Amino acid sequence: MNQTQLLLSKVAILIRAGDSELVEDRKIIPLANERFAARIFVQLAKDYDYTKSKEFIALTEGKSAAYAKALKRRFQEPVCRAKKKAEFVEAIEALDSSEQILILLPEEASVSVKEALKLLRENA
Repeated sequence: MNQTQLLLSKVAILIRAGDSELVEDRKIIPLANERFAARIFVQLAKDYDYTKSKEFIALTEGKSAAYAKALKRRFQEPVCRAKKKAEFVEAIEALDSSEQILILLPEEASVSVKEALKLLRENA
């Protein structure tokens, strides 16, 4: 497992455990640039809303407003929301080998992910 993958796994574990504030702990994530990248992933997970993702937009594109509204309501139900957030956290963990995460985000957030990943790879 390379350094980038190791950090992404640490971040995913902390998010799943509800301990994402520990990304600030220098004993867990010693390098400042890694903590910076980890903060980006933690914030994205904290604010995650599948209904704003490129994937959701593609699902509703060309559909009626009533269909889009019903689908949005479904994905905002607590069980569905938790499932999609768990998928997102899995995508964070797999980011070094797959860019699946990019369709799970709005376009503006994709830029942050690409920059964070570039920062991690430069220092790996």
